[in-house]
Amino acid sequence: MHLTKLCFLAVDNENVHSKEEIIQQILSFLETDTVFFISDTNKDLEKLLTDKWLPLIDKFNGYFNTDFKPSKNICIENIDFENMKLVQKYLLSLEFPALYGVLQAAETLKSVILTTCCLNRHISVDEAVVLSKMEEEYQCINWKFVSWIQNYSYNDSVLRLSAAMLFIYYNTNQWLKFRRFN
Repeated sequence: MHLTKLCFLAVDNENVHSKEEIIQQILSFLETDTVFFISDTNKDLEKLLTDKWLPLIDKFNGYFNTDFKPSKNICIENIDFENMKLVQKYLLSLEFPALYGVLQAAETLKSVILTTCCLNRHISVDEAVVLSKMEEEYQCINWKFVSWIQNYSYNDSVLRLSAAMLFIYYNTNQWLKFRRFN
């Protein structure tokens, strides 16, 4: 269903979004990226998030030659025009349908960084979903959780992200576009 939805969105474009509008929606997730906000209210959680998320931020910075850093505040200090332009330049290189996949991935993970690391196969879909829910998982371990809702949320995120990654792959792989299946 998620893959079908992406196909319909890309073909129909009911809201008549331009490529630039979709890119701005994606970039808005970068401004509030989950991975940038490392909680310092609990030392164990802070260490866990720093250990898991900081290497991904570094990897992302390497992809785009940016200098994003995590924050312990409600605001990120180094979201500037130049860093955003570098990411935007990459997004502009993608074809229109693939952007819908990137948008769905960013919406699912609440993170452009995790989306990019997953796209570049630095982390798997499962890892990306777990990393996007690290704080939630930590709280569930400490306070116990209702397993069925936790499992539903995780599985839904994996399905949505898997569909998005496949959609992006199929829309960016030139060899697949011109291959005929008989």
